[in-house]
Amino acid sequence: MPTTLPVPISFRLPEGRLPAPPPEGPDAPGVAFAAVHPVPDAGFTADITVDGEYRPDSATLAQLADESVERLSEVVGAVAVAHRRETIPTGRPP
Repeated sequence: MPTTLPVPISFRLPEGRLPAPPPEGPDAPGVAFAAVHPVPDAGFTADITVDGEYRPDSATLAQLADESVERLSEVVGAVAVAHRRETIPTGRPP
């Protein structure tokens, strides 16, 4: 069953991604939304998962991203960040 996020969000899926049932189990707690690419590449199915919670501290976006990569690597093994760019929203998404 999907988890409810603590704040409303809106987004558009990248072209070719399809909504999927959120994963369940101890390796995927708190997932609110999931999407997959329907055609695996070399046996790997690209996916997108969305989860969220409030942080009581003043961690920066870069620190939060680093922590996410660390948690993900604990579950799946080696993780490489191919590109990262910090942005500040300037308005509501279209």
